[in-house]
Amino acid sequence: MEYKFLIKDVLALDCLYNFLSIYERHLCHLILLEKSLVMTERIQKVVILIETLQWKSPIWRYDHDRVLYYETETGQQPIRYYENEIGKIINQQIKNK
Repeated sequence: MEYKFLIKDVLALDCLYNFLSIYERHLCHLILLEKSLVMTERIQKVVILIETLQWKSPIWRYDHDRVLYYETETGQQPIRYYENEIGKIINQQIKNK
């Protein structure tokens, strides 16, 4: 059942970079509910990318100003400034296909 954690990470990553179609998001939820084992090629690529880079979702929270923030070592930053290696790869290789 380790793949369930990876699917959750795929959905978290999609929240940041919006690369999945609505069908693929729905499919991820079906996988989490154990109603499907089918993965699209894009989902498989992202799962492999997450495993390879050992990416973990940042800690997120909404503040009183209704802006989504993520935790850093120095404090909180608005999520729109979140960028890392996996985001660059997704924008170059996965999102544009």
